[in-house]
Amino acid sequence: MSKINQLRVPLFLDVGAMYSLMDKRLAEYLKLKCINYKNPILISPIRGPKIEVTHFTNINVIFEDDISITMQFSIMENCAVKALLGLDMCQKIRAKLDYATETFTFSLGIEEYSTQIFPKEQIIEEDDLEEEEVESGSKPEKK
Repeated sequence: MSKINQLRVPLFLDVGAMYSLMDKRLAEYLKLKCINYKNPILISPIRGPKIEVTHFTNINVIFEDDISITMQFSIMENCAVKALLGLDMCQKIRAKLDYATETFTFSLGIEEYSTQIFPKEQIIEEDDLEEEEVESGSKPEKK
């Protein structure tokens, strides 16, 4: 589980996604600064028409309570998950997935870090931000 602005936020890995994405409602809830792309990008979902994305945000994502990485997320309306780590950021941090040991390893400079990966169902159970809270703007209690 990652943290953004001191709140635990589920971050789903999808190396099939070209871009890291964040749902617009989450970005608004966290009061993140959204920046206009000079040239909007197009997301090609598995089904349906291409989606134009016009904004992004740069934020610090915390792993394991002390590993901070500045990451760029494209802001998308009605994203399937709150935050998705795509191929763009995985390449930037030289990420490696080891399915046998269920670990996600990445590099920052010369340092290498590993963190446990979890199934989607377990991540959803541990999510601090319930869907209703994000939609309504009410703040959850910190754990």
